[in-house]
Amino acid sequence: MSEFISSLERKAMMYEMVLAIENDFIENFARKLSLADIPREIIEHSNKSDSPDAFLAILQGIDIQSYIQICNSNLTKLGIGLETKKFLNGELSKIIPIRNNVMHPRPLGALDFYLVKGVFDQIDQIVNSLSWNNVETIRRKIVEAPESLRLPPSGNRKSDSIIENIPISVDFEDTNFVGRKEEIGAIKEKLNKNNVHILSIIGDGGIGKTAIAIKVLYDLLDDPKCRFNLILWASLKTSELNNYEFKEINNALKSTADIYSALSKFVGNDNIYNTEEYLISLAKEFNMLLVLDNLETINTEEIKDFLDRFTEYGKVLITSRIGLGEMEHRYKLGGMSEKDVLEYMNILLELYGFESLLTEKQKKDIAIIQLHSNPLAIKWFVRCLYNGDEVEKILQNKAELATFCMSNVFEKLSEIAHNILEVLIIAKRDITVAELIYYMDKSVEHYKDISFAINELAKCNFIDDSIFRTKERLSITVFAKEYLTILQFSNSSVVEMFKQKDMQLQTFLQKQIQAMAEKPYAMKTFSICNERKDELVVAYWLYEAVDAFEKRNEQIANIKLELAKRILPDYFECYKVAAYLCGVNSIEKGKEEYEIAENCCENQQRERLYIYYAAFLLRTNDYHGSLEKLKIAATYSVEPNFYIFSEQAKLYACINRFSEAYEILDRVDKSKLSKRNLNIYYTRKADIKRRESENYKYDEEKKLELIKESFYLLDSSDEPDRGIYQYICVILKTLSYLFYYDEAMIFLCRILQKYHAKVRRESEYRRFKDNMSAHITQVAKKELRKEIEQYLVDDAEIMSRLHSNEGVVYVIERERQFAFFKNKENPQGVYFKLTPKLENMQVGSIVEYDKIIGIGNGRRANRIIKFT
Repeated sequence: MSEFISSLERKAMMYEMVLAIENDFIENFARKLSLADIPREIIEHSNKSDSPDAFLAILQGIDIQSYIQICNSNLTKLGIGLETKKFLNGELSKIIPIRNNVMHPRPLGALDFYLVKGVFDQIDQIVNSLSWNNVETIRRKIVEAPESLRLPPSGNRKSDSIIENIPISVDFEDTNFVGRKEEIGAIKEKLNKNNVHILSIIGDGGIGKTAIAIKVLYDLLDDPKCRFNLILWASLKTSELNNYEFKEINNALKSTADIYSALSKFVGNDNIYNTEEYLISLAKEFNMLLVLDNLETINTEEIKDFLDRFTEYGKVLITSRIGLGEMEHRYKLGGMSEKDVLEYMNILLELYGFESLLTEKQKKDIAIIQLHSNPLAIKWFVRCLYNGDEVEKILQNKAELATFCMSNVFEKLSEIAHNILEVLIIAKRDITVAELIYYMDKSVEHYKDISFAINELAKCNFIDDSIFRTKERLSITVFAKEYLTILQFSNSSVVEMFKQKDMQLQTFLQKQIQAMAEKPYAMKTFSICNERKDELVVAYWLYEAVDAFEKRNEQIANIKLELAKRILPDYFECYKVAAYLCGVNSIEKGKEEYEIAENCCENQQRERLYIYYAAFLLRTNDYHGSLEKLKIAATYSVEPNFYIFSEQAKLYACINRFSEAYEILDRVDKSKLSKRNLNIYYTRKADIKRRESENYKYDEEKKLELIKESFYLLDSSDEPDRGIYQYICVILKTLSYLFYYDEAMIFLCRILQKYHAKVRRESEYRRFKDNMSAHITQVAKKELRKEIEQYLVDDAEIMSRLHSNEGVVYVIERERQFAFFKNKENPQGVYFKLTPKLENMQVGSIVEYDKIIGIGNGRRANRIIKFT
């Protein structure tokens, strides 16, 4: 493996080698030729030196191209044969453009050094008719005293028309500048736009911001149409890759004052202005481009104020990991393309002698997957190889690399930006803004601050701006992830909170899936697209809004709703809930919310939308409007929807069009209904019967007949659910208004005997009890009154009067021969068997028992002593 030579060492060697070759040509021509031997066009175009010798002055004012022409014109005098002529016009002529880059000076190519050294090493052997004393001297210096080799004079002009201080030594000299043609074109185009005053090239550390900026600047020097005649450069880079280590740069610029000081050394000072004002005056006088490299190190208000004033007259090109904000046009620089990154890696591997070390698959994996197409990372990797490190060891120890790429930025982030990164690290996946706000446990009042922080992270390349803009997801960049992992950037309390909230969200999702199957049109049931995580979070907030509203906490309900609307303004469920929160007191506002929902709802959800809209109108007693919305909902049904039929039947019953209500339900094929829908069918038809009974105010017999039919429909259910039990309570309440009609009270007792144990806990049962209690004294028959009273006694009141070994019976199953009682000590109930001597026991009876056996739900009375 050949010894590695730094770019500065190569540049010094090339300068000395080219200079030695030119000086030897001059000395040979001065000895062997005269002015008459020099072609006239060479004499005319020579930039004659100050030498008093006219012939020598001409020779010192020409270059290698002219020396070759002189040799071609004086082959005999100089003793040049055919092979020598081929060498001069072939190999030597190839270094002419390299010579120009060395002498002016300009950035050099990856192979330039080897081309120059190849000519330098063999010129004395091939062109042996000439003497090469200077070449011999430089050869000895390279071997014996390389430190004495000189670099090209820094005062040499790179352009005749542009004043500049663009750096000569650049990072891409090892490899040439590879690829980035589209990026260079885009940056030039933006620089030439009149409305672009500050152009910032933004990207991760090591992504190639400085390199592409310098490449653009040198292209401008060579562009005859370049608009600038003054280009000033200042770099604020504080660390760099030195061989295979990242080291601090001595005397780096670290403040605005340092920038002014460095630039004043090039442009000079003015007695009238300070440096800051002098730079602005230069921008007024020249077409000026100010270039600030690695500005993130001092991204302060002071520099922003200066740039704001400077750009009234001049343009600014910035490279930075952090943007300036609204005052700039940003160009986001990402990793190299696959083609370019592999070409770049191959050049480096060949340069350092590792061209056969890796397979093409390994190169692609390392350069693209492991090192994220980052040019500096790839250079670091190859240099670590050159240092003797193994591939696996290098890739397992990227701490310094990640720190270099992300340092100088993380510390400047706001606290809320740090909190966002912490959530992203814990989540270990891309998340939406909705998820972020949820996991951070923030509300709508924090939305603006979070948005600013997200923008801050995007500008600093901690999150991928392109993914956020195109997919609306927060994706932490690869180097940021590695850097934060090194920092162990998360604490246990935040991790625990994240886990709890994540479990809470997943539980909610499972309940919503169940609700969609069982109660698809309930107010707390939401359509959630599996691919949209933000819908899940927003649905959770909407659920909380409805829950808070039902608990009469309207402030919390509105806060949750506002946040949901802010995050997903095109989610129709937001407006469903908004209309619900309007209530019957803001009907027009509720309608407006549904009109917004109509505009943003997708077709596959329109059936649900119009079902909800119909329910809203029903709450406002707009029965005809509700029917109209249900008809629209039906047009979006993929298949006949039983829920729509049942709601239509209910609405027809509400407007006393009972025959139409029955007709709709009679068309339903009950055999195809689920158990739940079958119970809804019974309940809906029972409701129609009950409503129809209300039309017979003065015909108690007909009224009771319809009420009985209503009950028998409910009683026909093989597997009654809470909906059935709730409606049985409604029938009980309806019967309670017929307290004066003995037949009605007898039927009421029959219902209570069978269903009291099932319905006593329902909310509607309390309404029945209150109404029946108010009229119990008006029940004519004493035995009926006494039987009904036992179902009206409050359990708490009874239990307060019980002795320690007594309980009140609240369930009796005569066919199955068991019953339950409860007391203060056993509020969950105690099981006991019904024996013949207990056959007259009723619900509400007080039992005396000897002892209780068992624990938990298996508790039972050993023996019932007596009951009253």
